[in-house]
Order: sequence, then structure tokens, then C-alpha cells
Amino acid sequence: MKMGIVPGRIVSRAGIISLACIFACSALSARAGNIFDDDWTPPKPAVRPHPAPAQPPPVAPTPTPADSHPAATPPATPQPTVTPPATAQPVAEARPQAASRHAIPGKLEQARSRGLLKEAFAAQLKDRSIAGRKKLAQTLLDEVPKTADNPSDEYVLLGGAIEASKEAGTLRLCFSAADTMAAQYEIDALPVKTEAVLKVNLRGDSPATAAENVRAALELVDPLLAGEDFTTAMRILALARPAAAGDSALLPVVQKRLQLIETLRAAHDRLAQYVEKLKTTPDDPAANLAVGSYFCFSRGEWEKGLPMLAIGSDANLKQLANLELSRPKMSPDVIHLADGWWEIAPKQPEANRLAIRQHGASFYKAALASVSGLQRTLMEHRIANASSIAAEQEANLRALIGEWQWGDGTIRFRADKTFTESRNGSVVSTGKWKAEENQTISLAHSNGWSSVLTFGSEPGMGTALSTAPNGLTHTTKAAKIGRNHG
Repeated sequence: MKMGIVPGRIVSRAGIISLACIFACSALSARAGNIFDDDWTPPKPAVRPHPAPAQPPPVAPTPTPADSHPAATPPATPQPTVTPPATAQPVAEARPQAASRHAIPGKLEQARSRGLLKEAFAAQLKDRSIAGRKKLAQTLLDEVPKTADNPSDEYVLLGGAIEASKEAGTLRLCFSAADTMAAQYEIDALPVKTEAVLKVNLRGDSPATAAENVRAALELVDPLLAGEDFTTAMRILALARPAAAGDSALLPVVQKRLQLIETLRAAHDRLAQYVEKLKTTPDDPAANLAVGSYFCFSRGEWEKGLPMLAIGSDANLKQLANLELSRPKMSPDVIHLADGWWEIAPKQPEANRLAIRQHGASFYKAALASVSGLQRTLMEHRIANASSIAAEQEANLRALIGEWQWGDGTIRFRADKTFTESRNGSVVSTGKWKAEENQTISLAHSNGWSSVLTFGSEPGMGTALSTAPNGLTHTTKAAKIGRNHG
């Protein structure tokens, strides 16, 4: 690799070695040089992988005869037909519809824009201090709105802001530029951010910068886990741990996330064993139940998972999957299917319940126009319930984030689902929080306590029931007192 030249300085050998390590170890898109160099290679138009366990085509079950389902018995009078959901997908987390984005500008256009950038900001480029690079990154970001009619200039400015913020060791500016670039151009922000975390010295120039960088790095863990990239998530946390070493609130969060990923990877590895089993024994009931549950309840890929549940070892799920695969169209049959999913949800692991309820609600919606009276009222209530649970969890999250008065101390809830409890200016516990149903938040404290915070009718007010390690309980009034900027 050619050593790049930046005005006034040659890129250090250590930087090149660091970059080479990223090329060798990371599955991210390769990037050469620096935006301020002539050999810079922009982010590739990445398609974020969402890998699924490899498996042979599932054995299609023979649909259960209609007369084996009581609700499928032909009625004495004609029943209305229903068009069931086309894919029977559960209501997933809303994702904004991407607007039309620009293609990445061509090399010649970028070279012209880079030349203009280096000439226009020659004085700032000479200042390679951390403060200078941070100021340069912000300056370049501030110039972006002025170049909306010139994609090449805009793209190069954003690339420069990303590189300058990495050299400054400040991930927030880097992430802001990456998000803007991904919104305007056909690239994926996650690989850009991940590469930055793997390259930047997370400790930065101060404990405050280190803490901010660790929090930013933690934001990438969940998206990486969603793509089952356990290796990269572990690498990020391994880098975050020493940067968080001096922070009594952040270090336990990083350590617990590392433990969680180990658990998730072990569960994924166990699933891989079932996938391997299906390659040799495609009708194995236990393997079909495990992999089918994963596709339906965790991934929302019901069309892929249902045929597996239909030959799985859980009799109730097997019956429901077979009924759904028979593609019922008569209203009583569709309602019977919706009832089945709804009623089985409480018997499944908590993490799967919302997805199953939402799946059942999709069939209630399809059959709603064909019923009336109390049956329609019940179906409407269940549809609303399935929607409100997800909405409630989101509302709880928005209401929770910030600083609260917590008894004779304070507690700060963060968007990364961590919290810090303080008293008299000292941290007394840290931990993780989780949004539950019925306007409640559960907390697991690092000192062994556990709490359940229930929101009151007045916004920003609540009551916490805390349980000590010895089983004694204590009720605490809680009131929101500020916003969390972390």
C-alpha cells in the first residue's frame, strides 16, 4: 500500500499498520488511504448482510384435513370468505422509507472535489492536533448544506468530516457525518461507523471523551447482533473495555454486554447444531422446532419457519402451523387460527410473546369485516392490544430516558438500556433496564437489588418497588427531573 501524503505530514507507519489490521481482520468494506489523499477509496455501496442459518429446503408437510379442525367444519349456512395476510408477517419495528439516494460520485468527480477541499481548507489541514481535527470535522459538516446541489462536493465534505473526526478521536462527529452520508448516498452507515470504532483510540484526549466514545461504540452492538455478527460486536466491546476502565458506571455495562454476547453466541451455536442435524435428518422434530421457532418468532420469517414448526415436536405449534399452511379462507377458520396464536402466546418464552400476538392480530384484522357483535369487539380489543404493547414499550422508553429523583438519590436512565444510581454525588449501583408491559420498567442492579418502576397517571412520575438480595422490599417514589444527554 502506498504511503499517503497529507499537506505538511506523512501518514505514520503506526496508522498504516493499524489500517492493515482492520483490512485483515474485519469483514467490513475495505477502504484505502484517507479522504485527504489521492488514493482514497470511498465506502462501497454496502448491502448489510442479515445472515440466516444455512439449511436444506424444509420438508413440506401434508396439510391436515379440514375436518380435523372443529372450526373448519362446513357451517350450515354459507360463511364469508377472508383473504388472509399475504405473508402473515408480524408487525415489525417501523423503519423509515428511504428516500431516493445519490449514487456514489465517480472517481474523477471526487478527485476534483478533493482538490478544491484541500485548497479551500489548506490552513486547517495543517493543524493536526486533536482540537484542530475536531474543529475541521465540524467545519466540514457545517459546509455540507451549502453543497446540496453538488453531490460530489457534498460527498467529499462528508468523507473529510468522517476522516477528521476519526483523527480527532471523537466518534459522535464521525457518526453524524456517516448518518448524513448514508441518508444521501447509496452506502450503509453501519460499516463506516464500525470501521471508525475499530480504528479510533477510544480513550481520546480526556475521560469525558472516552466515556462518550464508549457510549457511541455501544450503540453499534445491537445492530451487529441483529445481523448475527458476534465477532465484530465482541471486538468493539473488547476495545471499549479498557476505555471504560476508569468509569464505574460504564465498565459494568461493557462487561455485561460481553457476557450477553457470549450467551447469545452460544445459543446461536446451539441453533447451528440443529441446522446441521436438518441436513442429514430433515424431519427431525426437535431440530425443526428449534429452527422453525427462530425463523418465526425471532426473525419474523414465518413463511420459512412455519413448515418446520408443522413437523416440530411441539404439538400445539404443530397444529397451528399446519392450519396456517392450509391457507384457510373461510372466516371461522381464519378466526380459529388467530385465536390459536393468541392463546398460545402466554405459554411461550417472554421474548417471543409479542411477535406471536402480533401474528395472530394480523389474522384478526383480515377477518374483522366478516363478524359483528361481541365477537368483533373482542377481536378489536386484541388487535389494539397487540399494537399498544409495542407502542407502550416505545412510549415507556421515551418517557424513561433522563435523570430521575429516586428516593434520597438520583438515577439516570440511558437509551442503551443502562442506568446509574447515585447518592450524595457517589455512584451506588449500575445496571440494565428493560421495558415491560402494563407501563412498567424492570431494573437489575449491580448491587444485587432488583426494581420494578411503574409509571403513574401523571407524566414523569412513578413508583418503584425494589427487592433486596435478602428478599426484603422497599417502595420508592420516582420523578423525572432532567434529560439525559449521554
